[in-house]
Amino acid sequence: MEISKEDLLRIVKSLIDTKMPEGVVNVGFRLTEFETVSDTYYLSLIYVVPDNSEFLNSTRSFINSQLSIWNKSIINSIESFLDIRIIKENSSIYSISEYNKKYKK
Repeated sequence: MEISKEDLLRIVKSLIDTKMPEGVVNVGFRLTEFETVSDTYYLSLIYVVPDNSEFLNSTRSFINSQLSIWNKSIINSIESFLDIRIIKENSSIYSISEYNKKYKK
């Protein structure tokens, strides 16, 4: 695929925004090229929810189930639109305050 890194990130951000799950206020991501396989990328996702979100007090199995659904929706959208392969590296849920403490320094 012939696209600049900046354009790729902008398109991925737009696709993620269109697939924003209900109850999620932001999705942070990191996209890293898989060096040895063309058109393949690792994707890490961080779902940011309000501090009082039901997801923060849910069981681990419920959280994992939601992450799986959300990840699949976002990854399928990116792969279909850009004709690239995405390998999920990791995903997690953070409250707004925890996300700001960890990533907004």
